[in-house]
Parts: sequence; structure tokens; C-alpha cells
Amino acid sequence: MTPALLVLEDGRTFRGAAYGAVGETYGEAVFNTGMTGYQETLTD
Repeated sequence: MTPALLVLEDGRTFRGAAYGAVGETYGEAVFNTGMTGYQETLTD
């Protein structure tokens, strides 16, 4: 896997591994603690 870096608006960074297309992008980080409703979280 390709090394990746998630950079938050406040400047915090998190290292991880990328999968899929490689490049630079932006978007939203979504956090869900529900045990069900995964599909709804993706479409909200």
C-alpha cells in the first residue's frame, strides 16, 4: 500500500495507507459510532 497523510483544518496530521487512486484531494472526514445504519451515513 502507498503511504498517505490526512491533514485536518486545524493542522493535525495522521499517517496511514492509501488504497485506490493515488494523488492529492480534499473532502470531509466522517465519524459514526452507530452499530447500524452504515449505508445511511454514506448517503446523508
